[in-house]
Amino acid sequence: MSKREKVLLIILGVIFVLAGGYSAYAYRDKIFKKNAKPVATTNSNTNSENSNTNSGRITITPIVDAGVTWITPEKLDNLGLFTQKDNFDCDVSTMEYYKVANLSGGGEIIIDKASCGIGGNYKILFKKDAAGKYNYLTKHNDVNGPVISTPDNFLADYGSKTALDSTTSYSSLLTPDTLIIDNGSTLKKTNTGFENAVFFSELKNATKVGLSSYGSLYRVPGETTDAIISRSLDVKLNDSTVVSYNPTTSFLLDDNVANVTLDGKKNSSKYLKSLFMGCSNLSGHSILKPSADLASRLVEYGTTADGDKL
Repeated sequence: MSKREKVLLIILGVIFVLAGGYSAYAYRDKIFKKNAKPVATTNSNTNSENSNTNSGRITITPIVDAGVTWITPEKLDNLGLFTQKDNFDCDVSTMEYYKVANLSGGGEIIIDKASCGIGGNYKILFKKDAAGKYNYLTKHNDVNGPVISTPDNFLADYGSKTALDSTTSYSSLLTPDTLIIDNGSTLKKTNTGFENAVFFSELKNATKVGLSSYGSLYRVPGETTDAIISRSLDVKLNDSTVVSYNPTTSFLLDDNVANVTLDGKKNSSKYLKSLFMGCSNLSGHSILKPSADLASRLVEYGTTADGDKL
């Protein structure tokens, strides 16, 4: 065999080895891709509290009130914005005033925590304008405050120090009856009556569990008995007060009629998924307290329209 033939044979051998190696690699890569599991990806957008990085979360757009800078509540001296009269059902002497926002161009938003009726704790909103006049905000107070049919009769120095404002409102404080949070769930506002002047700082052991357009959602534990654990879901609003909501259920219809079959009969009665507190006000919701004998204490009574057991 000539030297030229030997060189040619070596070159052919190298080409054969490379070709075989490439084929094996290509086959291995094909098998690997076929059996490979999808790789989870994460959203790296974490620039704000409203960013959603968990799978299944929906985008929440916060409601912004133009020209308002919300602050941590600052307790003020007694502003004396009401006059005590026999037919005024609020105790003027115990009212507490807090500044909760600054307004562009001058002015402030003031909360008056007022004790009205039998233990009622109300939030009354005022807008202090740049001239120093305190404007009673009817769009907020007619919904969330005490029922004062003629507030101008009880406002102190009406016309000079105080006035009625029937047009101004702050959207982030006007919470809806139903609320969608970032996991897609729908909550229903709890009818807490007079419990609407509670600051977030007054809650105990609050744990953040979600986000809404009106603020972060917190779970707050309540009283616990041998059988149940009570708790509330509270939204912290921009003025640092909280509004309570309850989870909704698929079998509880909009008119509160439970779409269930009980003891073999189609139900037509209305139910509320809430706990009752003093004066029959609704407050929070409850879950069964886990226990070793829980299963033995549960008795099947009916089914929902979806077939879930009651």
